[in-house]
Amino acid sequence: MALAQAFQFECTFRQKDVIGEWVPINEKTPLTDTMDGNNKWLRGIRWEEINGNMILTHVTSKRQKEIKVDLKIAGMVMDEFGHKTRDQLPASGPIIVS
Repeated sequence: MALAQAFQFECTFRQKDVIGEWVPINEKTPLTDTMDGNNKWLRGIRWEEINGNMILTHVTSKRQKEIKVDLKIAGMVMDEFGHKTRDQLPASGPIIVS
């Protein structure tokens, strides 16, 4: 929960952009690799959106605007990451899982 709050505060993202949301599978949206029954998970930040320089690039849910954030200067996020480098973090998948 602390990591999600850190992303919301430091990156000024809406909650939906940080944790994502479940929508019906038949809703016309981008493809996703996370599904559960008749729902699919979309919009939450993912590990693959962070490049080797710790720059997060995410397309917002409301205006479909691409936002770039230098996580190296997002102190709370880096604290939650334990000040690890990008190669020490997961390669792919949702950042906020639960």
